[in-house]
Amino acid sequence: MKIKKILINIILVFLLNINAYALEHFTDFIKNYQSTCVYAGKILIEGLKIQNNEDEVGVFVNNGTDNELLVGGAVIGEILPDSYIIQIYRDVKEELNENQVKDGAYNGEELIFKVWDKSENIEYIIPPDCMWYEEESMLTMPDIPPVWKESPPTYGLLNLSLTAPVDTNKKLGLQDVIIMLKYLSMGN
Repeated sequence: MKIKKILINIILVFLLNINAYALEHFTDFIKNYQSTCVYAGKILIEGLKIQNNEDEVGVFVNNGTDNELLVGGAVIGEILPDSYIIQIYRDVKEELNENQVKDGAYNGEELIFKVWDKSENIEYIIPPDCMWYEEESMLTMPDIPPVWKESPPTYGLLNLSLTAPVDTNKKLGLQDVIIMLKYLSMGN
């Protein structure tokens, strides 16, 4: 059982380093390959067609000044359609950054997931109540809300879903108001 888990970790690290499609939106983060945790899952945003190999998922933490800091990004569908697999990097300020500026996640820190729709140039924040875990016996069950943990480094399928806050007809109307109210009632 432990050997299978190690093999899954090795395969995930290999797949993460393929990078067939370059990130365009969630790009400004420091990569510390010696210390990451990995999340993977499916993405479903009602009212929005996910564009595989174009739309992206980004993960953020609070940077200590009530702003968000990007700590990982991935192209949706790069490995499996409508799915993501993302490395989330830890803070390395003590090792690499003499200015002592936070540049990654701390152990136990809550993660904020966002999805970027490239065609509309819109970011969607995925609140914790729109995340669910899909059982996978070889992977570790993630916390919800998700947190960065030093060990174990690989989590099971953390699926993300959301009702898009506006429809795609480009006109503000009653349908948009209904969708926005549903979105806001989900805790956002």
